[in-house]
Amino acid sequence: MDDLNSFQQSLLQQLKDLVLPDISCEEEKAWLTDACFRRYLRARDWHLQDSQKMLRATLAWRRE
Repeated sequence: MDDLNSFQQSLLQQLKDLVLPDISCEEEKAWLTDACFRRYLRARDWHLQDSQKMLRATLAWRRE
């Protein structure tokens, strides 16, 4: 996480706080690493809500 500035670190923690409480499956928890969260944040240019939406869509797809 050293490669992130303080704003990005804050967004990473916020995304984790939004998503992880809803995850009960251990396999999904194992998949949701810091690197995974960072990929979704970078993919949405560090927009928190867009990243959360994309990540939740991926989780729904993985559950199918």
